[in-house]
Amino acid sequence: MPIKKGLTINDRALVSAISLKVTTGRTIDFQFPPKFVSESKKSNWVSDADHVAYEEVKHYTGSSSRALTLEYEYLVTGGLWTIPAIVGNLRSLKEYFYKFAQVGGNQKIYPTVQIDGYDVIPQDGGRVPTFRMMDYSFTYSDTLITVGERTFPIHTKVSIPLELMTQIAPLEGGGNGIILDDSLPPAPVFAWY
Repeated sequence: MPIKKGLTINDRALVSAISLKVTTGRTIDFQFPPKFVSESKKSNWVSDADHVAYEEVKHYTGSSSRALTLEYEYLVTGGLWTIPAIVGNLRSLKEYFYKFAQVGGNQKIYPTVQIDGYDVIPQDGGRVPTFRMMDYSFTYSDTLITVGERTFPIHTKVSIPLELMTQIAPLEGGGNGIILDDSLPPAPVFAWY
């Protein structure tokens, strides 16, 4: 990742301490330190209708995926952060939803993102945790900038909700994407918490 001019030494370290790679093979470049703004996980319980009690009796049936929201920003400043550079990073996120839309056959192939950063999502024995990107949200500023023939909002805020994936395997023969494999143990365990 290139050195970001204009950042403090601490910000440079933070930008370098996080990596986001989409299924298409592209690693997203961060201009400013990204932030995990929320994390959640919930348990699933089913009511026992046959059991009469003053307080409802429920049976535990597992839990939802660990969910995190990542936010970061771009500002058109020139140098490394030109309109084409920023648009390229945004298109890589958009492509995630289209890359695997036409896959047919019996084997379901899922797009993924791999992310590790700070101590919020540590690596597990060198393996980078794999997540589903649930959606993306770009918030563009009202102020536009024109450079040559290109016009784009000067400021863009990106928000990405992510869910942890387990019991997955890479495609046979290589390539991008993963398949669901129920025979695998749930992993990576360390990334769960």
